[in-house]
Amino acid sequence: MKGRFDSLDTTAMVAWMQRSLIGRRIVNIYDGDSGDAYIFKLDGDGGSKTFFLIESGIRFHSLNHFDAGSTMPSPFCAKLRKHLRSLRLEDVQQLGYGDRVVLFQFGVGPSKHTLILELYAKGNIILTNGEYSILSLLRSHVYRNEEQEQNKEGASNRKDGAVAVQVGHVYPVSYATTKLEGNLQILEQQELQKVMEFLAQEHDAAASNPSATGKKKKQKAVTLKSLLLQQSTLGVSHYGPALIEHCILFAELDPNAPLPLHTSGDNLQWVGPLRDALATEGPAVMQALERAATVETPGYILYKAKEFVESSKDDLVAVSDSPHTDKLLEEFVPHLLKQHEDRPHLVFDNFSLAVADFFAHIVTQRRVLKSQAAEVAAGQKLDKVRRDQQERLEALQLEQELVFRHAKIVHHQADLVEKALTVINSALDSGMDWEQLESLVEHEQSNGNPIALLIQKLLLQSDEIVLELPSDNLDPVHSPKVSVTISLKLSAHANANALFDKYRASKEKAEKTVEASVKALAAAEESAKRQLLEAQKRTKHTSATTKRKPLWFEKFHYFVTSENYLVVGGRDAHQNEQLVKRYLRPGDAYLHADVFGAASCILRAKRTRRSNGKTEPIPLSDQALREAGNFTICRSSAWISRMVTSAWWVEAHQVSKTAPTGEYLTVGSFMIRGKKNFLPPTPLEMGLAVLFRVSDDDVDGLARHKNERRDFALMAMDEDDDSKSMGEIATEASSKKSSGSHESNRFGGISEAEEMRETEESVEYAKTTMSNDVDATNSTGSHHCAVPAAEMSSGSDEDESSEKQIKSIGMVNEAPSKKGLSVRDRKLIRKYGSLAKAAEALEVQPGIAEAPLSAAVSQETELPRPVDQPLSRGKKAKLKRAMKKYADQDEEDKELAMLALQGGEKKTKKSSSSNKTTALSETQLKAAKDTVVLLQKDSSKTASHLAGDDVRSILAECVTSKSASNEDTVVRWDKFDARTLETLASLEHDAQLAVVTRLRNLMKTTRIDNFSASLGGILRRVQKHGHENLNEELTNDVGDKAKRMTKDEKSKENARWKQALADEGVANGVVGADDDDLDGDAVDDTVELSKLTGKPQPEDLLLYAIPVCGPYQTLSQYSYKVKLTPGSMKRGKAAKQCIEMFLKQDGARALLGSDQYLSLIKKVGDNDWLQNICADVKISAPGASKLFKQQKSKAKKKNK
Repeated sequence: MKGRFDSLDTTAMVAWMQRSLIGRRIVNIYDGDSGDAYIFKLDGDGGSKTFFLIESGIRFHSLNHFDAGSTMPSPFCAKLRKHLRSLRLEDVQQLGYGDRVVLFQFGVGPSKHTLILELYAKGNIILTNGEYSILSLLRSHVYRNEEQEQNKEGASNRKDGAVAVQVGHVYPVSYATTKLEGNLQILEQQELQKVMEFLAQEHDAAASNPSATGKKKKQKAVTLKSLLLQQSTLGVSHYGPALIEHCILFAELDPNAPLPLHTSGDNLQWVGPLRDALATEGPAVMQALERAATVETPGYILYKAKEFVESSKDDLVAVSDSPHTDKLLEEFVPHLLKQHEDRPHLVFDNFSLAVADFFAHIVTQRRVLKSQAAEVAAGQKLDKVRRDQQERLEALQLEQELVFRHAKIVHHQADLVEKALTVINSALDSGMDWEQLESLVEHEQSNGNPIALLIQKLLLQSDEIVLELPSDNLDPVHSPKVSVTISLKLSAHANANALFDKYRASKEKAEKTVEASVKALAAAEESAKRQLLEAQKRTKHTSATTKRKPLWFEKFHYFVTSENYLVVGGRDAHQNEQLVKRYLRPGDAYLHADVFGAASCILRAKRTRRSNGKTEPIPLSDQALREAGNFTICRSSAWISRMVTSAWWVEAHQVSKTAPTGEYLTVGSFMIRGKKNFLPPTPLEMGLAVLFRVSDDDVDGLARHKNERRDFALMAMDEDDDSKSMGEIATEASSKKSSGSHESNRFGGISEAEEMRETEESVEYAKTTMSNDVDATNSTGSHHCAVPAAEMSSGSDEDESSEKQIKSIGMVNEAPSKKGLSVRDRKLIRKYGSLAKAAEALEVQPGIAEAPLSAAVSQETELPRPVDQPLSRGKKAKLKRAMKKYADQDEEDKELAMLALQGGEKKTKKSSSSNKTTALSETQLKAAKDTVVLLQKDSSKTASHLAGDDVRSILAECVTSKSASNEDTVVRWDKFDARTLETLASLEHDAQLAVVTRLRNLMKTTRIDNFSASLGGILRRVQKHGHENLNEELTNDVGDKAKRMTKDEKSKENARWKQALADEGVANGVVGADDDDLDGDAVDDTVELSKLTGKPQPEDLLLYAIPVCGPYQTLSQYSYKVKLTPGSMKRGKAAKQCIEMFLKQDGARALLGSDQYLSLIKKVGDNDWLQNICADVKISAPGASKLFKQQKSKAKKKNK
């Protein structure tokens, strides 16, 4: 079964992409199902989206559908997003001579990046810049020469002949691809004779020299196919195995027949026909594959009919969702070769569809085959158990019959047995030796003694003898003899009774064995039946059930607030560490409680886009903070102890991992610097509910649930922004500037009365809530208090402190909020005191580029400079002692003392990684030069290959400019990409003339900034629609002055692209945005959260269900919910009871579409419920007590 691309597949897929995907812009990049697979989402015409997949070492093709989900990207995927998102796919080419190395070019000019996909060996994906210097890659490796390969231990220390593929180096194209030296003749007879003589000598040498073990190694026969593949000097090794086999079959030869090496040149008559086939069929097939770049060519899948096992025919379950149920797919091919003519195949419109269908079905096919193999194994195991039980019963029956027969014979021949026992016992009683006794028996047998003739063997060590007794009592002479073991300690009748007892015991044993075998068979049949049902179930649902990618926040404790904010909390200390380090962004709130076991929780802020395109967090809602605080308390030990307390929150910049001097922080602990904002106490009430994911294809369903969790504060802010005109904004700004007031309302302008009322409410809230000003607090509950003296107050100064709080709340131009400030703005404020002074200082300083200051802060805003706080009593005394001790120490003595403390060596700062430069070897530099020569072609030389002087003259007219030094004109061929000119040269003369004429007319009507991109766009249009009516579509007059795109057109185009990125959850949707943005590539959670609904409708197209546990007040409007309060019920029992209530709750309400909801709830794993529900709970819901009583009664009945 084929599982990866070969050279022909690579050529065909590159040709298809050149016709179908060139010119499309990358919207987003996602991780695939496997570790080395990545999916690119491209923006097409008319808003259509196209996905294509690349997998290292395996494949690259388009996808019919892909569900992105909300998983966090891997580091390499994030690197691809950073460099490639919003760039256009400009070119796709196959490097080398039929090699499995593909180069994707994104963007042109300064933004040019390339992605190189290697499909051989383990494979690799390399991201480079425009100069082919590696920015990132999946795996690093080293190309070594032959000497280093033979001695790898020494090669690791010598880098002269090694070429490394790693970050910072130029990609070595000459090492990664095949290089054909000179003009090789295809299958030259002299060269073939030399190769065969060399192989014959190697074969003879290997045959004459045995290995160290003395055994001759088995030599593999050299076939014609392997000969042409392995020997590059024959000129066809780059064709690949499939095409070489096709040419050999076309020459009517056997590709797998052993080739006689010891043969003369006169016996090589087959060389001529094979040379002709390779010279004609090879290029013909390659041209047929390359035709996919201009026209639609079909793709094929080879298969064979599926053979069903007769024993499982009754239990066969067909996979109804798959169109290839009766087929076993074996191979995908872009062209039907000679070896494929007689094989059944499926035909597709293009090769990409064939590959996508093959890999989409091959996973299902493998699972089906695995399930069928498990079914056969279960049946074989059951048959083996049955066979073993049957053999055991038959052996018991044979033993039982034999014992009964021996007992009857001993009973009938009791006289003979008694005589034999008397003779042997009397001899033993007389003290005769055992050897003498055996000699006596042999002597008597030779004399014909009838008693001695009955004795067959003496077993004196066990007090037994073996007698040969006649089986028939009526005819003892002619009847067959039977060997019976007799005990010397018993008489004849006693031996018969012992044998009868043994028969009865064997009979009882057989009956018990039958009973046990029946039970064993029943258990084996039940186990086999269960395995068969599971295998058939897996077979039935293999194609229907797809593995769902969990959302990134499902591994934490989480819930969605009533205003559509996401709250996540850590399950343990390691998750707390991960939450803060990876998911805490500027603008988010960090919540904690001064209770043992309280988790670190994060309230994720929503984001909006400024007028300059950058993003900023929206101020958090008070309702969301209260719900997040309730969640924080309920996820702590306060739940078990039933203690009602309050949580607190701080901003993201107040959370630090830096511990005070002399201390350290454990995993999951953080330092909180600054003021903690305490929230009011909340009741200990949680809820367990079900969220349903609406499909992306259900546009109406997404619209129905868009405003299900409304943020009224955000809606009010939007309404204020829409209703306020520019004139009103200017009037308010001037009035504020003259009055010196500072507006602190987060929702925009408000009236004076409203501002006074809000100030009064804030004062009342400040009097009733708790506040704690600290310098540093450990989030685990231990406080490191170093409160400044200016902030300390005693109990007698309550009125004065409350007045200070009132003044701090309503102050003007003293301490405005820092929300919305970028990191750069904060640094400037700390350095200069205000943004206005910072702007003035930057204007005066030369060589410093200006940057726009944060729009959230007015230029009139000034922050007070930090003043020196008085030291505490202990620190003041310590400082005095240090000053007295080192009063006579100068700077030189201090430096010597520090040097002694450092062990006599002066510490030097490590140079940054950017300043580290490693000297490259000559081989590495030569490989870099070869890459430049092979990939960066000269545009002027490529232009000389254009058909006709008229085409070159028109093209030169477009890029002719005056020299800066004099008035001479210069043709700027470097404005065109060499690959674009090669594509132009591949067209016919009429098409070339139409293309360059179109470019010249376009230059007269529109200002062209990038000639290569404009020429590439015209070429793509010609390849799709032809060149006949190319120049009749210009609506502008040729005489009009060349102009750029208007501002409105640019804004519309930018808005359309921003919307495309916003649909992906990317808040920063500006092409080429600055890197110093607050959070760069910030993802807005609102997009994915809007697709989750707790109130499904019958018309919704739902994908799956997920459990959520949060404050009951937030989940009160959900369709499926139960209330949880502190109790004694454990997680497992509580989760099971909640599921039963959800399933029975639906029947009582008789909801429409309940079958769909129930099936999705049943598919949720038990572990998902256990991870989300709280421990030690009491369930409160309609029908909970009744269900609990029913469970108790069922348990009592089972115990009875």
